[in-house]
Amino acid sequence: MKSRTFLPVITALAVSMASAQTQVGQVTLTPVQPAPRTNGGVKPRPVQAPAPQNVPAPRTVQNTAAPATKPATTATTVTVTKTFTPQDVPEGSYNLTGKVTGVATRLPTGSKIVLLVQDDQAPTTPLLQIKFGASALPVPYQMYFTQSRLKANHNYSVQAKVFNAAGQMTHLSTPVPLPTTSPTSLNLTVQPTR
Repeated sequence: MKSRTFLPVITALAVSMASAQTQVGQVTLTPVQPAPRTNGGVKPRPVQAPAPQNVPAPRTVQNTAAPATKPATTATTVTVTKTFTPQDVPEGSYNLTGKVTGVATRLPTGSKIVLLVQDDQAPTTPLLQIKFGASALPVPYQMYFTQSRLKANHNYSVQAKVFNAAGQMTHLSTPVPLPTTSPTSLNLTVQPTR
């Protein structure tokens, strides 16, 4: 008599457990029922749900610079880290790394370094301008951008400027020709402007 009353309860529990599903992220997991044994006594493997795939978000053009207090942004995104590690560069991008060097000195609090890529035929408007904070020289940098921004038969130069917190230029480098190959390294030496 007892087995008759528990049989419907056990059956209901077994059926509800069989249809139980679990949601993990965007994947639904369904328990697999054990298959009956085959003639050879080998139990087939259960089918597993495919693992969720991490699809990276579209990357924006980033220019990464080294140690800083606060990144300042322009039309180009700037990311500043305490320890400099070159970033992965999207395929087809021009990649330039190097150091802004000079007399090994501490810069005044709130100093900003500005890196400029200029078209020598239109030197008043920079093609690319990157600003980042720095507390001492030398400072490593990395910048990359799409090569389609460079016009054929034009010459480009790279220049570094250092500004104090009040916005006054304290150091300046001479313009250096932008190398034609990428990836490449270019150190920029700044001199005091006094």
